[in-house]
Amino acid sequence: MKRLVLTCFALLLTVAVMAQETCPDLVQSALESLDRVCQITGRNEICYGNTRVALTGYSDEILTFDAPGDVEALAHVESVEVSAMLEPDVWGIAVMKVQANLPGTLPGQNVTFLL
Repeated sequence: MKRLVLTCFALLLTVAVMAQETCPDLVQSALESLDRVCQITGRNEICYGNTRVALTGYSDEILTFDAPGDVEALAHVESVEVSAMLEPDVWGIAVMKVQANLPGTLPGQNVTFLL
């Protein structure tokens, strides 16, 4: 779990740097769709946003998403893999809300990761 959170943090930093540039319409559309379908994502959950998101559970159990907006508890997830864009609309995107203790904040705050 710690490795997953650290990996997500590194990806978040990459997204923050990239966000300083203008987002292509395709990316903007994907982010808006993700925001719409993943509104119900709760603490310590991951939400499926677009094709090509693979989850592996503990004991190598493969967890599957059926449709955008599907949610899985992070307690069941050992690893998450999202694919790069292979063609328009064929790439992975997901959002995670993780309970974290961050310096200068109240304990147990949610951190949102965009993958």
